[in-house]
Amino acid sequence: MKLYPLSASKLQYLETGQFIIRFLSDFENFPLDASTDPDFKRLYDRTHLNF
Repeated sequence: MKLYPLSASKLQYLETGQFIIRFLSDFENFPLDASTDPDFKRLYDRTHLNF
């Protein structure tokens, strides 16, 4: 997978929502454990519950 830099401040409102939804769906499809980083897990759990 090729990664590209992202300037989150340049995203429009709709693009921001699409980015978050895509991030959550991609994260759920990979065997990653959010609990390895307590700050990330807290944010992920809080964001994931709102969708």
